[in-house]
Amino acid sequence: MIRPLYVAVALLGLSACAAPPLKLYTLGYASDGAVMTPPRGAPSLQIAQVMLPDYLDTQDMVVRDDAVIHRSASGRWAERLSVGIGELVTSGLQARYPGIDIASQRLPVPADARLDINVERFDVTQDGRALLDATWSFAPMDPKQPIVRKRVHIEEHGSVGTDAGLAALMRRAVQDLGGQIALPSAALTAR
Repeated sequence: MIRPLYVAVALLGLSACAAPPLKLYTLGYASDGAVMTPPRGAPSLQIAQVMLPDYLDTQDMVVRDDAVIHRSASGRWAERLSVGIGELVTSGLQARYPGIDIASQRLPVPADARLDINVERFDVTQDGRALLDATWSFAPMDPKQPIVRKRVHIEEHGSVGTDAGLAALMRRAVQDLGGQIALPSAALTAR
C-alpha cells in the first residue's frame, strides 16, 4: 500500500519540476530578407564584433532591478546578444548604404574601413525602460582619412511582461543605435 503512495508523490514532484517550454528569440534583421548585392568594386566595411558588458553578452534574456539581474526562465536569445546586435546593425546599414559591401563576418580581403561598436550599458528595467549607451567609431584604412567617433544615448519604453515584449523593446533600441551610425561618404568611395 505504501508503494503506490510513493509513486504518486514522485510523479507529482516530477510534474511540479516541469518548466514552461523554452523559446528562442533573435533581434532579427532590418530588411525584409531581400539580399542586395553591392556593385562590383564597391568599397567595403568590416563591422567588428560588438563589445558588451560580460553579464549581458550571453544568451540569457535579462531584466534589471537596480543591482539585481533577473534572468528569464522561459526565453533565451538564439545567439549571444553581441552577435544579434551586430547582425541587426549590419542589416540596417546594408539597407541604408546599398553601394557599400558591409559585412559583420570576416571579409576575404582587407576592408576599406572598420566599424567598432562598444555598448557600455544596455539595461532594461522591470518598468519597461530600456537604456542603451554606446560609442561607435569608423576607422578608414587610409591613414589620411580621419577616424569618426560618436557617443550615443538611447532610451525606449515598452512592455517587458513577456519575453516577446522584452525582445521587441531591445530590438527597437538596437535599431535606434544603428540609425544613429552615419558613414562618412568621403571615406567610402568606389575604387
